[in-house]
Amino acid sequence: MSLRKEKQGCEPGARRARVWQGACWGGLLLIQIFLLHCLDTEAAQTMSDGIEAGIRQLEVRSEWYSRESDCPVPSESYHSEEDGQEYERISWEIVREVLPERMKTVEQVQILEQVEGMTPIPQTASFEVTDEGRTGNAQTRAESVTVLKEVWSTDFSFPVTFHSCDAEYCQLGDRMIPYREEKPEFEGQEYLLLDIIGAPRDQYRVIDVRWDGEVYLDEAGIPCRNAVASGEKLLRDYQVLYRGTARFPSAERWQTVTIYELPREETVTVLPESASGVPNQGGAGEEDNRSDREIDLPLWEKVFRTVRVIVSLLLPLILIFAFILVKKRKACYTGQKDRKTEPHRRSRKS
Repeated sequence: MSLRKEKQGCEPGARRARVWQGACWGGLLLIQIFLLHCLDTEAAQTMSDGIEAGIRQLEVRSEWYSRESDCPVPSESYHSEEDGQEYERISWEIVREVLPERMKTVEQVQILEQVEGMTPIPQTASFEVTDEGRTGNAQTRAESVTVLKEVWSTDFSFPVTFHSCDAEYCQLGDRMIPYREEKPEFEGQEYLLLDIIGAPRDQYRVIDVRWDGEVYLDEAGIPCRNAVASGEKLLRDYQVLYRGTARFPSAERWQTVTIYELPREETVTVLPESASGVPNQGGAGEEDNRSDREIDLPLWEKVFRTVRVIVSLLLPLILIFAFILVKKRKACYTGQKDRKTEPHRRSRKS
């Protein structure tokens, strides 16, 4: 019975120790949450201030140059077309960059106009291309050919020479053509003239053949006579796609990088007048410079920051003190329990 009373008497002290320990840990958790919230708020404010400061600056880059001496000196001011503001130059430098050697697949489309049938389309093409300020030579082949337009042109004529011209016939190649004094007889056989010059029959037409001069003797003494054949030819416009590889050698290039900033607004401080009516001037320049750079915080924010620093410094000491106090209470409770139970143990042994 006495043991039960003693145990009940000691339980309130142990209960108070546990409650105190739980309160300490709960307070620690709340304080940590509060401090983390304050730090997040300050970090967000700092980031916002940094973004605002970044908006006031502009970075202007010139084009790339193959020589450093060609880089221009930037102007003292820069007018922004986006916001209409006038920015002032605060710094500038010349940046150097080395471009490594590079192989690049290139394509180029060429338009070929007024191409006739006996003019072949080029199957290869070599041309210069640029990449990041470098010039390279590309060797390409025709990948595709597309006909854009067709038109028949009357600007087509070529000379023809007839041999062995006598009273009845004249020779054209390996064929004998009836000889006529007025004009050569070619009705229905105009394609023979196209075959002689190697012109495709579907792209050329012979419409007329006329004598060009009288009969003459060639070096072998054979009577000959010249003529002119005229007609039409088909002209086409082509779109040709060329594809190949270009090589760009290693090269250096330079660029001017300039930082501009909006001019800061100047603040004018009105000094109070002295009794004699003359404004006070002592230390005015130093105070103005200090006020331009110093941010005037409200009183509540100054007090809040001070309290936050104090709590951050005292928090470890409070936790250490609470931990020692709980340990002492627990040791005291354990000692009292051992002393009270010791007589009962001895009586039982006896």
